[in-house]
Amino acid sequence: FFDWTAICKHPTVYLSAIMVLTPQTARAWKLATFIVTPATAFYCVFVVDYGDQDHCFTGIQKWYRSSVDRYLLGIDSEKEIGKKTESLLLTKQLLTPKSSSKQ
Repeated sequence: FFDWTAICKHPTVYLSAIMVLTPQTARAWKLATFIVTPATAFYCVFVVDYGDQDHCFTGIQKWYRSSVDRYLLGIDSEKEIGKKTESLLLTKQLLTPKSSSKQ
């Protein structure tokens, strides 16, 4: 299909005819691939819910979620998470106005 000896002798002439993407587009594609691939891996390992059964990412997902909770909410254990959630729900209930019913 290709005359490789001619391509080796004059690579710029033949390769420009073979390349589908321009160099600038190829560079942009490589950059996008460089960003999207690790982001997809991170999402699949740390965020995706694979169901109720244990799986190979269960331990690292628990660690990640507890680290995020500790960092964002400033709490260390699941009991404290439950207490914090309950207090937030109570505060929300107290702050929302009750609808008055006319009889």
